[in-house]
Amino acid sequence: MKNFFIVLLLTVLFCNCTNKYQVKKQLDLIESQISINPQKAKQMLDSIPQSDYSSITLQARYILLDTYCNYRLRQVGDNDSLINLAEQVLLQDGSQHDKMLCLFLHGVILNFSLQRGEAMLKFKAAAVEGEHSEDHFLLGQIYSHMVLLCAKVFDPDELKYAERALEEYKKYGDESYILDAEASVAAAHMQKDSYEDCILLLEKVLEKAVAQADTFDIIKCVYYIAGCEFRLGQYDSALTHYMQLKYDYHKILTYHETAHCAAIFASRLQADSALLYLEESIRLTPQNERSLCYLEYIKSKVYKYLGDYEKAYDALSLHNEQEVAYYQDRLSQTVMKEQRDFVEERLSQTAERNKKLYALLSISTIVILLVVLSFYLYSKQKKVELQLHKEKASLQAEKAQRLVLEMKLKEENQKNIIQTLKLSEPVIQLRKSLTSLQSVRDQDWKNLYAEFNNLLPSFEQVLKSHYPLSESELQVCMLIKLEFSPGDISILTNKTKASISATRTRLYYKLFQKEGTAKDLDDYIRSI
Repeated sequence: MKNFFIVLLLTVLFCNCTNKYQVKKQLDLIESQISINPQKAKQMLDSIPQSDYSSITLQARYILLDTYCNYRLRQVGDNDSLINLAEQVLLQDGSQHDKMLCLFLHGVILNFSLQRGEAMLKFKAAAVEGEHSEDHFLLGQIYSHMVLLCAKVFDPDELKYAERALEEYKKYGDESYILDAEASVAAAHMQKDSYEDCILLLEKVLEKAVAQADTFDIIKCVYYIAGCEFRLGQYDSALTHYMQLKYDYHKILTYHETAHCAAIFASRLQADSALLYLEESIRLTPQNERSLCYLEYIKSKVYKYLGDYEKAYDALSLHNEQEVAYYQDRLSQTVMKEQRDFVEERLSQTAERNKKLYALLSISTIVILLVVLSFYLYSKQKKVELQLHKEKASLQAEKAQRLVLEMKLKEENQKNIIQTLKLSEPVIQLRKSLTSLQSVRDQDWKNLYAEFNNLLPSFEQVLKSHYPLSESELQVCMLIKLEFSPGDISILTNKTKASISATRTRLYYKLFQKEGTAKDLDDYIRSI
């Protein structure tokens, strides 16, 4: 009896080990199919009974591959609880490849739920795990998402890190694997609403992908190009690309793409096709707030094009409510669900009951606020302008007063200097010579020069800066400065009065290179 139980136990253990081995082989086969045909791989994964995942490691691998299939089918949600559990298991017991893939997918989900800082940490950890990996395709995906994420958050430091990592990868990676990252960089322009630039960059990447017959990157480029064209209102071109994805590349359109097709057919008033694609989009839409919110927005566009304004209004109202609820939830995770539901219900009831009144009050309030704001800004601007004008006037008045004061001081100083010169010994000697009608001695002129240079050192410099005057011309200028009359000057210089007048006129021309009278010269010299 004892031997029977031992044999039975060994048989159970053997069967269990065999079953684990078979499930592991199936999962390996499914993983190899995901990059080729993710839809078929997901069907194969779902065909394995849950009871066959007899260990926690196999369950973690199932979650990992299911998430990978959803990622390849572009159906990743924002719930990271399952992948988080799988990550905890695989980081301990999984292979290096499983660790890298798990960290990467966790980063994708965090990025989808707008937790970008945590997503970048996961991508970096995945890149470290895959440093010596031979799965170049997955490495390309990791670096691609890092570059795209950095472009979204406009973080120069993170972008430099991702670009350095991508450059390192290019050194040993196949060029075909780089296209996905380049497509992501091009698609990053969508985050800046630069759709034309995005299309131009994507078309360049698409040419490389076509040349390399890289179907995955061709699909990715065409997908992003169609999205840009849809946002630019180029509906015909966008629809052509979506149909190319569906029929030429046999791609199963996601809820996002089918929603765009529905809106395009509705804009063409092709109601049957529009409603057909809309139903398909509703069927494919993931049950998360962000996806449902976008679906309501597309529904509002479809119904508006088809003329069903009541449904369009209801869909748009629901979209707005969901948008507000979504961002409120992101800003504050501590809000209780019951309170949020209560507020949404009350808002919905109020909007339905007072729809027209609310619109009228909203418009009136906005108009009043704009008027009040405009008046406030106008008044504030006027006050600022008046204050600036007063300050400017005050500064100008102060400047004018200062200039007047400086001019008065300068005039007083000039008068004092002239008076001092008139009372100086050389000038007194000149007046004696004038009275006695005697010629002025050379020593008297030298004494006069010395006195001028002492009291008016800039006088001779200013004159000679205009023109190099002769000694006799300088004597005439000094006598004019001392307010001697033309007759007195002619006596002191032994010249005729007419000659002195001609000398003054000629001096004015030499100094200023223009015609002037003798009086003009006198006025200028007395102002120095």
